[in-house]
Amino acid sequence: MVECPVCQSKSLDNQLKFCTTCGWNLTANSDTLGQAPEPSIQKENLKLSWAKQMWQRFQFQQKEFQQLRQQAKSSLNQLQSQLEQANLEKKLLETQLSTIGFKLEKKEQQNRQLQSELQEINRERQELQLQLSFTQLQLQKEEQKNLQLQSQLQQTNEDKNTQNKSILELQSQITQMQLQLDSSVNNYHKLQSELQKNQEQIASYEQAITELQAHSQISESPPKRKNYWQLSE
Repeated sequence: MVECPVCQSKSLDNQLKFCTTCGWNLTANSDTLGQAPEPSIQKENLKLSWAKQMWQRFQFQQKEFQQLRQQAKSSLNQLQSQLEQANLEKKLLETQLSTIGFKLEKKEQQNRQLQSELQEINRERQELQLQLSFTQLQLQKEEQKNLQLQSQLQQTNEDKNTQNKSILELQSQITQMQLQLDSSVNNYHKLQSELQKNQEQIASYEQAITELQAHSQISESPPKRKNYWQLSE
């Protein structure tokens, strides 16, 4: 059995010339050195001592390398886990952004519809105001006629009753139109209030979109990592 004097590895092959573990020359054994001159023996002993020191240093560096490799592997796994978590958060933010965008679009559609209804109510309100103005003008004319008829009241009671009836009908029409106008004004104020609420909701959604986009940009930035695989020789 042959034992390496440097790394203490053992082999059953007695004809082995070099150690299969550290590469030390096994032919320079103690028997051969015993027949060599003293300077050669000292030189060989120094060489053996140096080889043992190099082997111990190699073992220490190899152990350090294994530790660094394990740390690098652990750091890489941690970075990969963080990256996966960031990707999940990014997908979640994209889903939330899509949902908010859909709600915002829906609110904008409702807002456009309310604006259209508000314009229609304004148009009807203007028409009612024109009709009211026209009716008031007619009432003034009728009142003028009534004054004329009152001056002629003594001539005929029948004419007076007829004119009074006409005035009452016009007043009834004015009352109905005034009620319609009041109802339209109430609807107008309600739609204005609802439009203002929708505008506030739109502003809130737009602010939420801005914050989510900023957060998504931060999550997309990959963490810087150091390459632990290159070791100095």
